[in-house]
Amino acid sequence: MTASGRHDWILPLLLAGLALALFLPRLGTPGTYVFDELYYAYTSSRYVAGDPGAYATAVLPRDDPAI
Repeated sequence: MTASGRHDWILPLLLAGLALALFLPRLGTPGTYVFDELYYAYTSSRYVAGDPGAYATAVLPRDDPAI
């Protein structure tokens, strides 16, 4: 391998290291359940099981100015 061939790996390794440094500290975020379309299977299973709070995280309060 030539010297320039060894230098071709520096940038990808630096970018991978930067990505890991930014990603790993926030791996547990968010710490609570957040309703998202990816959780439809979970939410629907809770609904079928009779859980009255299955959609509680998806409902906005009436006094929310965003409504």
